[in-house]
Amino acid sequence: MATTVIDGFTYDLSTPEVTLDGITYAAAAFTEGEARLWDAVFGKLFALGDDPVASLMKAKKGHLFFAARVAKAALEGRPFGGVEGGTTEILMQELQAWHILRTTASTETPAKNWLFSLTVDEDYWVGYDTNNLTPVNIDKNACPVIIGVTDLTANRAVTRIKFKMGDAEYKPIGIERLQLAPATDRVPIMPIKTLILTPRQIVQARTYSDAAITNGKLMLIGITYGLGSYLTNLYKDTVSL
Repeated sequence: MATTVIDGFTYDLSTPEVTLDGITYAAAAFTEGEARLWDAVFGKLFALGDDPVASLMKAKKGHLFFAARVAKAALEGRPFGGVEGGTTEILMQELQAWHILRTTASTETPAKNWLFSLTVDEDYWVGYDTNNLTPVNIDKNACPVIIGVTDLTANRAVTRIKFKMGDAEYKPIGIERLQLAPATDRVPIMPIKTLILTPRQIVQARTYSDAAITNGKLMLIGITYGLGSYLTNLYKDTVSL
């Protein structure tokens, strides 16, 4: 097993599979140069400071590095290029709404922001078409990684979320503690089980809420790895399969 140590962190560069929070993924090998580039970019752009997002990124550093190797395997072994690489390299940026959320249009259309309306009790959140009942497809050039959730709604009411990835349906994640965090002081963030969404994967998520929500803002925290041709966009209104 090839490893390298950078700034006191040991990187496993070559195991063909990685298991994160009980889920096993295929992984491609990283070169030492790719690991050093990832570490430099991560430290300067994603884990800088002590805000809640940076703190969560630092706590999940190992998972996010292994997720980069999973993304490399899923994206045909393309080289890792940091944040400013070429269109055919794998780049990284903070997870955006359009990487996973969709509108209710009958044609799968990425959402432009995290704004959402939900009914009381159970409702569909990540999905598309009427009432978001149809599972979404992850773009063939993207690999979003979810590590946390935040609720920026004025009157928070979502208490549980539940993900289904392909045929695997995961246990509900309780997020009621987010209602205790004062939005006026900080962004309330709750760590959740790390989920790596691979290209072309089918994904759906449901919520359970104490009250109906209009123009709420339930937001996923994480990093998206993807080809430069995909992550260069400010927004992309189609899903490539």
